[in-house]
Amino acid sequence: MALAVGIIIIMTITNTSARDTCLRTTYPETESYVADTMLNMSTYFTFATNDLKVCGTQCLRESNCQSVNFDERLSVCELNEQSHQSLTDAFLVPMSGVIYMPRDNMEYLKVSVQLYSSYNTCPSR
Repeated sequence: MALAVGIIIIMTITNTSARDTCLRTTYPETESYVADTMLNMSTYFTFATNDLKVCGTQCLRESNCQSVNFDERLSVCELNEQSHQSLTDAFLVPMSGVIYMPRDNMEYLKVSVQLYSSYNTCPSR
């Protein structure tokens, strides 16, 4: 089975809060996933979201989550208790519009945050 690998460019986000504090959130420039593929027979929790980052972040919060299936068309996230690494490739099935991502590929979601006092400006990148 041929698998398509996608790359998404993620930008740096800068916000200024009500306390005049600059919050800089930085993501690595790429993330890895398998497009048009899902892991079958491993889902233990499903919820609605239209954002792959929300889906992956929820997985990282739960110790038993090993991968996700994210359906872009239906805006649904499935948390899986296993990954393709613990099952045979027979459990990876083609599914149009679904993104499969194992926990190991979610490192881009581990956000680094720096706070700058109101006396400093946000550093430029």
